[in-house]
Formats: sequence, C-alpha cells, structure tokens
Amino acid sequence: MNGSRIFLHAYSFEERSLAAVGRAAQSLPYDKVISVDYENVPSDLRVAYDANRARARGHIDTLQVDHREVCGTTYSQFNLPDAIAKVVGDGRVEIDFDISCFTKLHILSLLRSLYGRVKWVYYIGAETHYVSPKDRVRIGHRECVGVIGYEGFHRVGGPSLLVVILGFEGDRSLASYLELDPSMAVGVIGCPWIEPRKAIKYVDGALRNNGLLLKHHNVFTELAPSLSASGFASRLRDIVSEYKVRANDYFGEEVNVTVVPLGTKIQCLGLYFLWTRYPEVQVMYPMPYEYQLVARGVGGTISVNLREFNTEKGIDIMVEDRFRALAQGQSPAPVRIDAA
Repeated sequence: MNGSRIFLHAYSFEERSLAAVGRAAQSLPYDKVISVDYENVPSDLRVAYDANRARARGHIDTLQVDHREVCGTTYSQFNLPDAIAKVVGDGRVEIDFDISCFTKLHILSLLRSLYGRVKWVYYIGAETHYVSPKDRVRIGHRECVGVIGYEGFHRVGGPSLLVVILGFEGDRSLASYLELDPSMAVGVIGCPWIEPRKAIKYVDGALRNNGLLLKHHNVFTELAPSLSASGFASRLRDIVSEYKVRANDYFGEEVNVTVVPLGTKIQCLGLYFLWTRYPEVQVMYPMPYEYQLVARGVGGTISVNLREFNTEKGIDIMVEDRFRALAQGQSPAPVRIDAA
C-alpha cells in the first residue's frame, strides 16, 4: 500500500479498551493513532475512565507514532465524525477501526463517512454484558433520532414496519416502539449459535428484559446471530424481506422499514452491511440518558475485512441508483450480502 496506516479507537471505562491498544502495539507499524476521548462520561465511572485513558496513552507513547486525540460527546452526529475525518485527511490511507468502545451511533456514522478507507474492523468482546441473569439494564431513553446518512427511502403517510435489534435495555426498546408507533414490529433477539448454553442465557435475558415490548399484539419475535456480522446481515435481510411481504399484503401498500440497533456492536456492523445493499431502510437510534458499565472483562476478538465487502461502485453511486429505481416504482432484485 502506498499510503499511511491509521489505527482508530476510543478510550473507555471498560477493560477491553486497554486490550484494543495492546493489540495495536503488536500489529504492523502504524503511522498514526487516533484516539476518541468522550467528554460526557458518567461521574461514577470517571475514575475508571481516566485511569484507563492514562494507561492507554502510555502504551501509545511507546509506539512512537503520530498520536491525535479527538474529543466529543457520545451523542454528537456532526462534530465528532467531522473532526475524525479532518485528522484522517484527504490522502490515501488504510484504517484499522476498533469499534469495541464506540457508541453504535458513531460506529454507523464513521463506517458511512470513512467508506472505502477502512480495511479492518476489530471488535473485542466482554466476558459478560450484564452482572447476573436477574439484572435488568435500566439506562433510559431521551428520544429516537435518525442516523445521518441512513435516512432511507420512505413514502409519506405509508404504513411502517419497525425492526428492533434487541439487547438487554428493555426501557429503550419499549420507548422506541411507543415513539415510532409502527403498524407492525419485529423484535430480533441475538444469540451466539455455536455456544448453546450461552445462547439460552442470552435469549432468556432478552425475552425477560424486553417483555413489555414483546407483549404488544403487533410485535413478532425472531432470532439471529449475535457474533457474526455477515451472518447477522443475511438473517436480518431475510427477516426484513419476510415481514415486509406480510405487511404489504396485510396493509395493501408498500411499507416503510425502520431498524433500531440495540443489540451487539457486531450486529450493528451487520446492519451496516445490510444498509449498503438496501439503503431504503431507515436507521433510527434511541439516545440513552446515560451509560452503565455492563460489559465486564475481556473476551475474544472478532475481525472483519471491509475491503472484501465494499462495492466497486462506491456507496454514494450505489445508493443513488437504488433510490432512482425505487422512485420510478421499480422493485430492485434481492442483493447478495457477502462479507469476510
């Protein structure tokens, strides 16, 4: 490659934030490291955040690379992505993007704005994502906002299909449903297929925590992989296609599709894969009141090569072609989703 290599990551109060920096130190040489420094850290997690940030800075100093820090808030859709783009620059670059400690809002925003420049996406899991099976994660919900760049193709006044990728935050999933008021909805529960015992635990926790949403008469439930981006994208495509046909037949007209990501960050990456092939899908993000330490310990690492997935056309041209066909009343053929 004739260009610079960049490592992009975020500081966090979570232990896995240090594992991300440690892996960067063991990888091929980077020319630049970009660290996102979130400003609105909850007061009860500030000490852990500051300690992890200090240790991460120490690790990065030993790399002797150009180190840039970009400050922002967890809810910024403009300032933070724009600031990162400026630091990345206009030259030819190859970015390794560690999504482990970014918010899902920023994962989606950065994948869109850095399209074609990110080669590897890394995700470091946690040993557990909640303290015990009896705990219910109460984070709260401010409002659902449209993710910039993922506005979709919606017909004014048409019926709506809402697909909520469920996690353990039942308050946010219910609030999303009540605020968006869909004609039909699907709650997608993620589980790790290859680990049956853990899968049962995850499904049980998601059903319990999201019970107030799932009891509504127009809400259906489906399962999907939680730790495979391409597998989840394929499954999500099938779910959206199946329920869109059901809804179209029931309401007698085309439905608008909205997806809300509350599951794993790997599922968020899978949603991005789906959107690059079906940009008519709108993505909404329920902004939380706060963040809690629910990801504990350091688990395994998942890596995805985005260069093997990106379309040769470029995302903007592909979206324009797709929207033009929809505006002319055409129904584009199903698209195969291939990813590393």
